[in-house]
Amino acid sequence: MDLQIITVLRRRGIRLLPLLALTLASCSSTEQPVVVEYYPVSYRQLPPEPVYSRITLSHLPQPVGTKRAVSAPMLSPVLMVDLPHSDLREAVEALAQALGYRTEYPRGLLSRPVSIKMEGRIDQLIREVEKQAQVIIVLNHDERRVIVSPEPSSIDDEMGS
Repeated sequence: MDLQIITVLRRRGIRLLPLLALTLASCSSTEQPVVVEYYPVSYRQLPPEPVYSRITLSHLPQPVGTKRAVSAPMLSPVLMVDLPHSDLREAVEALAQALGYRTEYPRGLLSRPVSIKMEGRIDQLIREVEKQAQVIIVLNHDERRVIVSPEPSSIDDEMGS
């Protein structure tokens, strides 16, 4: 067996000789002292305060849109209207102001007489004004407008005369 080791060493002797020299040189008889790492006791009871950056993320200004739920019911307030001896323009403007809407009506219909003294929801008040002034009133909730137009029968009467 010694003969085999010597043959292997002769064949690979060039490679094993530096390795053997390093292993023999690195061994020593003196023991190295054991170093104990020391970590100080924590003295902070709370986490550190956050560091605020001078650069912040912000969104560009833009108009705030109206948020409307599709499934929510439309809430109609109950209003008390007392307009004795008034005209169509005054009645429509009063109803539109109560809703916060704008009005749109033709000039020829402004002087039609309307006399209302009642309490009810906005749709009930509009039906009463429609009946007294013989007009059609449409509430456009998307554009927030009250639109007044003549009834089709009154247009035919004006065209015939």
